[in-house]
Amino acid sequence: MPRHIHEQTEVELICLLKDGKTGTGSVEFVVFHDTVEAARVQGAVAASESAPAGKSASAKYTPPKVADNKTSYLLTYKAIADGEDYKSDDEIQVWPREGKLTSRNADDSKPLKNFKFKVMQNGAPFGAGLKTTNADPSLETFKLDKGFPFLLEGVAPFEIVGDPEAQGGKLRELKSKGKVNFVAEFVSPKRPADGQVRQWVNLDADPAKKGADGLRHTVEVSVGVLGDRNPAGVPNAELIGAAGIFVFVNVKFSGPGNKKSLRNSPKTDLVAGLNLVDRSVVKDGVDDGEWEIKGKVELAAANGVGVFKLELGEAGGDCCVVRIGSTAACADADLSFTNWRKLWYEILAPDFMELEDHLLTDGRNLRDFAAGGLANLKTSGDATFIEYEIFKSHSFTQVQASAACPGSVMKREFFQRAAGPAQVYLLTDYTYQTDPKPFDGGKGRRSLLLKACDINLYNDGPATHADQDSTFDVQQADVDFAFPDGRMYWSPVSAWGGGGGADSIKSIGWKARIADPGAFRGPPTCAFAVPLDEQTASDDGDAVFTLDELTQHPSACRVLFKNPMLGNTATTLDSSAKAVIDGWLAPLCSDASVRPHGFKLQFSLTGKLGNARRTSRVEAINSYLQTKVAAAPALYKHAGLKPDGTPRSGVLDWHAVVNMDRSHHQQISVDLPSVNADDPGTLAGALSDVCCPIILNLKWEQQRAANGLASNGQILVKWGINCPNCITDTFLHEAGHQFNMTKTGHGLPGIPAAKDTTANETVVAYQTNGTQGHYYTGHGHSGGHCAYGLSDADKALPSYGGRTGTCTLYGEGPRDDGRRKRLSFCPQCQDILRATPLE
Repeated sequence: MPRHIHEQTEVELICLLKDGKTGTGSVEFVVFHDTVEAARVQGAVAASESAPAGKSASAKYTPPKVADNKTSYLLTYKAIADGEDYKSDDEIQVWPREGKLTSRNADDSKPLKNFKFKVMQNGAPFGAGLKTTNADPSLETFKLDKGFPFLLEGVAPFEIVGDPEAQGGKLRELKSKGKVNFVAEFVSPKRPADGQVRQWVNLDADPAKKGADGLRHTVEVSVGVLGDRNPAGVPNAELIGAAGIFVFVNVKFSGPGNKKSLRNSPKTDLVAGLNLVDRSVVKDGVDDGEWEIKGKVELAAANGVGVFKLELGEAGGDCCVVRIGSTAACADADLSFTNWRKLWYEILAPDFMELEDHLLTDGRNLRDFAAGGLANLKTSGDATFIEYEIFKSHSFTQVQASAACPGSVMKREFFQRAAGPAQVYLLTDYTYQTDPKPFDGGKGRRSLLLKACDINLYNDGPATHADQDSTFDVQQADVDFAFPDGRMYWSPVSAWGGGGGADSIKSIGWKARIADPGAFRGPPTCAFAVPLDEQTASDDGDAVFTLDELTQHPSACRVLFKNPMLGNTATTLDSSAKAVIDGWLAPLCSDASVRPHGFKLQFSLTGKLGNARRTSRVEAINSYLQTKVAAAPALYKHAGLKPDGTPRSGVLDWHAVVNMDRSHHQQISVDLPSVNADDPGTLAGALSDVCCPIILNLKWEQQRAANGLASNGQILVKWGINCPNCITDTFLHEAGHQFNMTKTGHGLPGIPAAKDTTANETVVAYQTNGTQGHYYTGHGHSGGHCAYGLSDADKALPSYGGRTGTCTLYGEGPRDDGRRKRLSFCPQCQDILRATPLE
């Protein structure tokens, strides 16, 4: 049996000499490698007990390396002494000391760095497991045992594919092709038990977490090798994941019904770059409801991971399923991202309104929607991938409400309510613009600021709802004007948000109605008081009378009957006396003087009385006065006529004449003033000398009742405790307005413009009760809306009032959950809302 040594290991060559014939002290050894002479070395002769003649020859020899093309060689030798050959039976098998391995990946395209392998000799591993370097080339030198050929095997999970190849015929400089048999895992974000991630694409992410915290629409995903980290995520000292190790990745984008949103900005994508290589698109066309992209990720980042980026887009409901694996089958793990949006809402309501209290998990007690309404919000939110959550609620007092918005707090009787809170909170498009208490606004642009009220009235202004100009006859001072249109309302405060003042009553005018003013034309009338005896008057000389007018109270007129010195004092008026009376009387007969006194003059005479001559003087004065008054210029003597004979008219202050105790939301009650004779309330009545019918002209703002409003970044909702679903329908409806959904040209990239009711809808999923589109403005409703649910014939009508649309964005809805028809956003509105970035 030969003995085994490593190459370049010094050995001693020994030959026994026979018969002791050798006489010299030296000997030559001939060395053979595999029977071929390889070297001659000089030896020495020495005494040896084992030699027959007591002598042997020996020499030192260091065998060279095993040739590159040989696995080992057999070393034999002989000695030559005194011309005679001495063949040795000694056989030495010489083996190599080491080999080299360069590791490549399975397709020989890249170094397979840190590849672990073992050396097998005689069926057992020799030495410890080895690992190729993390350099290029990935090279490792390995030691060999003597005595046996060697084989190389991969150390799990590493595997050598095929047999290592000798490089340039060198049997110990090998190149292997290898692979790593491992299970890929998601390192970040960590895969939850169900593999589902709800990604809040409209919320701000922590930049350091790069979307792995479930926030924002871009996510950097890290993958690695299962087992390279402990459960806490701490990397092991030795990692399988490294440069040259690849994880295959397959990404599919879809959505509800396996159809992704058409929104294309930002485009959903497996983004090139980072550690992603070999990216290829399987499908991502406009007509593809599901997009697919695949690639490989090199585990070249720190701690043995590979990083790639996903653009999830901003469309709610879009889903991204990522599958990974150590092979192209990508069967090791999957992770699903579903796009959701989060919106908060704040509620601002007076403390006298009936809202439900809800105790939140954080201990806060907030006024909120009723339980049924909250369930409705969740149902609608689930369909459009929006979660609604209350942020805060705010209450304010009646005093605060009235101070901020005069006219916003009314008695319940004004709205003909017999029960409920004594005060009713009214908001119109005008009063809506001032808040009795500020919102918090802490959630910024993702907040829905909701104002709750009992009554909401609106007016679209002159464009659609012109002021009402109502004219009617009255014959009494108190007037109740009831509206003939049951859908017409009013409140003292304006319901138009476009300006024009705070009052809804623009003017109240009146005018006397006298068909024939001439019938009331003539001079004033006059009357005479019983003459007064001037007891102190002298019987001698002139007779003097004092003439007074008792309504106007001018300075008295002195009427003189002269004594002619001879004969009796006159009993008739001479020209001088008449002139005096004429001058005094003329101004008393003017319209301005006599009108305030009912066109009546009341004369009084004071003078000496007591006999026929004295009485005749009184009669002379009275007769003259009657004649002169009768001859005075004719006047329009009715209090309802102006001096020129035209009917009297005027404008009333509505604050002073509207009786709010009698008025209600469908009736304006007016009490005409009746202090003066020519006030309309005094005049009002059947035509007579003192009364006449009054033409009353009332200009007022026609108002309509509404369930809600969206304007200036805020939402108004008409509340109610018995219709929780309808209330939240209104809330969602107005939110849709705020999201700009009710415009055909919504401006969403990739989403086709919505068809209006005059156009043909070509998308079958959007059609209902016909083939026409759904979006409309007007038709009896204020602003843009969706007519989904109406037939094509209904859509051609000038007004949709009373028709039943089923989309949340239909233009009207009931306040009774029992008659509720607006059950959800229609398929088209859902697609639009899903594509709307709720920032």
